[in-house]
Amino acid sequence: MLNKIKKTISDAGDAIREQAGNVTDVIKEQASNVSDSIKEKTYLLIEDWLTIFPTLEGHGLKIMSFGLSVGLSPALDVELRGKPTAFTVESLSKLIEENKGNQPLTTVFRAIKTTYEWHAKTGAKGSFNSILLKLSVKITPEVKVYLGTPLLT
Repeated sequence: MLNKIKKTISDAGDAIREQAGNVTDVIKEQASNVSDSIKEKTYLLIEDWLTIFPTLEGHGLKIMSFGLSVGLSPALDVELRGKPTAFTVESLSKLIEENKGNQPLTTVFRAIKTTYEWHAKTGAKGSFNSILLKLSVKITPEVKVYLGTPLLT
């Protein structure tokens, strides 16, 4: 009788270990599928953002550096530099309106416009010799705008 109980417990333990192994395999497979899906969506996002660079160059912003990070979360990093006189708050408002169907481009123009507006609110005098635009396109794109040359980046 005791041997039957031991065998039943042993069989139950084997069944639990087998099921746990199956669950682990399913979790690994699902994690791999999610990772592949995120990578694919990020690459599509990056390709969408790549289309804006000719327009930005047409407005005097030249690509100074261009890089791609490949991993679980791919990213495109691009720095552009131009003359701050190429834009005014008014011209940026017009560009935002003209390009409202192009989310990456309007995001960039809004970031530049907001930087100009907030700089004006500081009451700071003087002008800058350049505008620096840093784009990091990943799952959540990031746009940084600097008037002048940043000392800390």
